This record gives sequence, structure tokens and C-alpha cells, in this order.
Amino acid sequence: MAGRLGNHAAILSRTGRDELGRKAVELLEPLPVDTSFLEEDPAHETGRVTVEFEGGQPSYTIHQPAAWDFMELTDDWVQLAERASALCFGSLAQRSEESRQTIQTLVAQTSASCVRVFDVNLRAPFLSAK
Repeated sequence: MAGRLGNHAAILSRTGRDELGRKAVELLEPLPVDTSFLEEDPAHETGRVTVEFEGGQPSYTIHQPAAWDFMELTDDWVQLAERASALCFGSLAQRSEESRQTIQTLVAQTSASCVRVFDVNLRAPFLSAK
């Protein structure tokens, strides 16, 4: 939406070197969003979720490992974070140590005036009462 409002919007994530990853990029490319920062993982599949309905209620299976569990911090990503006026990041993308460190480092690199949006997505088995 930031891109549609005339801002420079970039997606920092990681897809697999597979058909699903290629399709995801194809769907994003016509949108006003910079996909040049997307990483392609040669060893892990693009993330996917299976949704099943029981009694009208959805149940989610978030498959792992997925490419986005292995996001690598790059100088380009850090430089983008340093210039960002807004950064949106999610809780599920932090389920692995590598991606969690990458995201937390990026957040730390933003300026004090940067709007940080934390998308909390509490899904089993990635939550606990602790």
C-alpha cells in the first residue's frame, strides 16, 4: 500500500529457487513495490501455509523450514533500513534465529523518526503462554 500511495516500497524477504517463488515474484512485479531486495534461497523452499476448515473455523499449518527462515542480513538491507521512514515486520518471520537476528538488526538500524509496525501473528506452534 505504501507504494500505491506514491512512496518507495521495498520487500525484504527470501523465496526459494522454485516455482512458487517465481510465481510470487511475478505477482509482485507489476505492483508499485521494489522486489530487487528479495533473496533467493538455493536450499530451502518458498514459505507456504496450508489452511483447513473444521466447523467453519480455519486451522493453519505453517510449513517449515522455509526460505524466509534463513533471511541473510546484507549491506543493502542495512542501508535501506537506515533510510526508511517506515518498516513493517512480523512475528512469524522471527521463528528462526537467523531471520530473527536479521529483522532485529534492521529495526535497530532505523532512525528514531522511523515508524515501526510490528505485525503480531500468533499461530500454534509458534507461541506459548510464557
